[in-house]
Amino acid sequence: MTFRLPSRLLLDQPRRGPGKPADRTGDRANTNTLAAALIGFLLGGLTVSIAAELEDDDPPPSHGSSSHEPDRSSEPGMKMSHSRARTPSADEVSALPTTLVTLEDIHAAQARIRNTCLRTPVLDVPHPVGGAPLWLKVESLQRPGSFKLRGAVNAVAGLGHEAKTSGVVTYSAGNHGLALAQAARTAGASATVVMPETASAVKIRGTRALGAAVVLRPPDEFVAYAKRLATVEGRALVTPFDDPWVIAGQGTVGSELLDQVDDMDVVVVPVGGGGLIAGVAVALKSSRPAVRVVGVEPALAGDLAEGYATGERAVWSRVLTGRTIADGLRAAAVGELP
Repeated sequence: MTFRLPSRLLLDQPRRGPGKPADRTGDRANTNTLAAALIGFLLGGLTVSIAAELEDDDPPPSHGSSSHEPDRSSEPGMKMSHSRARTPSADEVSALPTTLVTLEDIHAAQARIRNTCLRTPVLDVPHPVGGAPLWLKVESLQRPGSFKLRGAVNAVAGLGHEAKTSGVVTYSAGNHGLALAQAARTAGASATVVMPETASAVKIRGTRALGAAVVLRPPDEFVAYAKRLATVEGRALVTPFDDPWVIAGQGTVGSELLDQVDDMDVVVVPVGGGGLIAGVAVALKSSRPAVRVVGVEPALAGDLAEGYATGERAVWSRVLTGRTIADGLRAAAVGELP
């Protein structure tokens, strides 16, 4: 599929749509009749499934936690912390998360990432005459290629001196690994990224080029291997989406959208592990409760859609999710962190 980007960019100026359509009784996922802001980038030729829609009384999707994540309880603007992979120092006391990510956490994240992450533009996408406006938040322009840098920078910024000195570890199919490598290099910390052997060669090379050590493991083993590595080497584990600091960083996408798009009805968010949609939902629902947040995932990696249908968190094998060409959305399941 060929997609021609429009020449007009919406940067910091608000964009006002023509108002809500008179009839909203049709298909709830029909963005042809609703103003929408799409986050990420368009994937041509993909069949997608609508995974979830967060109404006013729905909580953000859940996220998984890790027993190897570092404590950041002393950092202002974040009221939660995680247990550590090593014995904490006196100023790094571990505790389980006690609260959900809040709008205050996202605003604090904005301040931390301001000098490292881009405020990405919003494109006014051409649409049929008389149709509802459509906008695209171009996070593919974010260094080094995705929104993931936001969460990685915020997470690394929250680490204590001892944790930064020891270095960080993560597991990733590519985008989070690239982002953490960039964030660690900026902070002067070492990084090890454990990636599946099926990861894109371009992303493997890119991660190494940013100074991170890359370890390749089989698709169904690389997550567990990274967690063991963090424990054995006494490093902080910065997970791709199971971390409130990462979620708060990703939530800055939604906070920017509120400033950039004046009138939007629906925000469509790609879902892999769920960190982006959780953060965006907090930002949007806290400020504009009427905005509908819709999660979309590839049909070949539709664990969240299955979970909403069955009422239970679904876990797919990496063999199944590996069938989709959308390698950034191949997470086996969304997380468990409330």
